[in-house]
Amino acid sequence: MEQRQATGPTTVTTTEFGADAVELLARTVRQAFRRTGPAIGTEHLLSTLLDDGEQPGETLVPGGIRETGSLGGEIRARGQEHWARDDSGPTGPADGSEGPDDTHAAADVIEADAAWREALWVAGNSSKTLREEGTEPPRPTGALRAALLGALRLAREEGSPDAHARHLARALLLETPDSRALEALAIHRVDVTAAATALDAQAEAVRGGAEPWPTEAAAVTGSVKVLRTAGLLGEPGVWWSRRMLSWMARGSGDQSPVLLVLSNEARRQAVRYGRPATEPVDLLLAVQALDRALAVAGLSLPDELLAVNSAADELRSAGVRQVDLVRAAAAAAGPAADSAVPGDLKRTPATDKLVAATRLLAAERKAETVGTAHLLAVLLDDPEGPAAQLLRETGADLTALRTRLEAALETTAPAA
Repeated sequence: MEQRQATGPTTVTTTEFGADAVELLARTVRQAFRRTGPAIGTEHLLSTLLDDGEQPGETLVPGGIRETGSLGGEIRARGQEHWARDDSGPTGPADGSEGPDDTHAAADVIEADAAWREALWVAGNSSKTLREEGTEPPRPTGALRAALLGALRLAREEGSPDAHARHLARALLLETPDSRALEALAIHRVDVTAAATALDAQAEAVRGGAEPWPTEAAAVTGSVKVLRTAGLLGEPGVWWSRRMLSWMARGSGDQSPVLLVLSNEARRQAVRYGRPATEPVDLLLAVQALDRALAVAGLSLPDELLAVNSAADELRSAGVRQVDLVRAAAAAAGPAADSAVPGDLKRTPATDKLVAATRLLAAERKAETVGTAHLLAVLLDDPEGPAAQLLRETGADLTALRTRLEAALETTAPAA
């Protein structure tokens, strides 16, 4: 099976949190919620960074596990009333309407909110207490929210499409001058200037092509992990997972696990934008999210799957950028469903029908596998549906897009 590298990062138009950063935030929520309740602050993030004594925590507090463990213990031992600072963060609008970089500010606010919901979801999957009915969902303090936004800005300035744990660590030093995290570092006599210099040096090294720290290097989205496991990205994969995914793909009639991967990614998109169930629009978002994840990893689907999975390319050719679609999706979602930590999201009947129609279209076209091109074609069959409306809001010409997509589907038809 021939597999090729992706063309490059040109398709990546959003700066998002990497898997390692989301997992770090999820661990912070789990650990802090047990002790302090719904208010999650910079001191909790710092404590989690110091948990294992590895990078970037050891860069913040040099001296090995003894020093990092000591400061982490001090933070955990403090009650909420034993801090000089309230971790309220900077004053001013929190909607991205004003700031030093208005071009990206609104997108960063959307991503910070989305990543926080995703972190709550990840944390809730292993915490029954967080999912209990009536539990107030944890929220970041003003200072922690400033750190989230700062991490995205730092990643963008570095040229990284993803904000990682080290960007969050650096943002604690740079974006939160009156935070409890800096209070804890000051009480412990940590040389904050030296810590910032060390983190900046690592950023410069990565920019120059050096290997990132292990947890960052391993930070890939679940979509790419599944495709790797299935052996579709130029690697042998895991034999038992490969067989199971192959069996599931044949049983559903898909013949490849791409639609399964999209369904899983759509559930993550629903979580990120505050929907209680997976809607058809989440599958549209999943198409571009999968494309982005592959581009960030520098990978592409094998040649034999590219034609039927050309939806992201067709959207791009129609001028639909992921950043614009995300902005439209966030606006359409309205006030987020913040009344509870996300649980086990189901698909709506409309989503089930969309998936079934996608498989039917592929079968009618006698395609060897079901792909994203079939999914997009079915979405465009409903010109008044939410997905089509979102595409219009990005400025897409749906008639021209459908024409291009139809031409692409014609190339996938078997010879007579």
